[in-house]
Amino acid sequence: MSNAISNQDVEDILNTKFTIPVGANYDVEVLEKLMNFKVKDSDIYLIGHPKTGTTWAQEMIWLIANDLNFKEAEKFIDERFPVLELFSFDIGKSNPTIETPIYHTDPVKVIESQKGRRFIKTHLRWSYLPKEIQDGTKRPKVIYICRNVKDTCVSLYHYWKNILEIYSGTLEEFCKVFLAGRVGSGLYWNHVLQFWNKSKTESNILFIKYEDMKTNLFEVIRRVASFLDKSLDAEQVTTLIKRLDFDSMKNNPAVNHDNLYKKSGFMRKGKVGGFKEEMSADMIRMFDIWTNECLEGSGLENYYN
Repeated sequence: MSNAISNQDVEDILNTKFTIPVGANYDVEVLEKLMNFKVKDSDIYLIGHPKTGTTWAQEMIWLIANDLNFKEAEKFIDERFPVLELFSFDIGKSNPTIETPIYHTDPVKVIESQKGRRFIKTHLRWSYLPKEIQDGTKRPKVIYICRNVKDTCVSLYHYWKNILEIYSGTLEEFCKVFLAGRVGSGLYWNHVLQFWNKSKTESNILFIKYEDMKTNLFEVIRRVASFLDKSLDAEQVTTLIKRLDFDSMKNNPAVNHDNLYKKSGFMRKGKVGGFKEEMSADMIRMFDIWTNECLEGSGLENYYN
């Protein structure tokens, strides 16, 4: 795979084809703030690479942990379940039409002010997480969500191009940049495997898959509830499944982000295998070669190959 896309190809794309005027600014000061963040054992963390179904999982996790409190869930999801590192982004400067509420500009302050159990979402790789999680000093509940890398890439492409309006290149160019790990969260499978491997030995880390949520949401809800020490009967699970239906989520202003971005489309299709409608055969082949190499011997190869 390393010979399929040369370093020069990547540099040409990044430097001449388009620019990406927004992203996480992980300078020393930002990293210190993130890594020195004070963790509580009672915290619940949701982690995943961008566009892997984290908003869907956010709503599921929050409702399970809060006994299906649909009234309180009328608040916007990022207010209830802030994104830890979002203060490091300059989206509002790049696109002034996008709202920048305090839970985006200062999520750490919002998290620290939360009463009771705290809910924290992040797209950070393992090595950027708070030190107290990395060294095991604190053991909060951590749920990691993974998605087919090709669907993730296409979804992120549409998000950057049509919602954030910070990218004007083609999907083919974007795929190459994604493969090179130049999308903020680094190389996709490195991000995933760090948490997958941790979940094998650490009882406070649960690994779930987007595709399982699509095919058997009932069972995923049961697993998450058990992990969070919550008990839901069959009727409650059925009620929650209806709430988490894609069309229901897409029409729910508390999660669909329409008000934030002043447009619809943040929740686009939510399909498994949707990449087949947009990716070229050559690009699919490159992603598959890369995936096979990265996942060999991991225990995930039969699932994502």
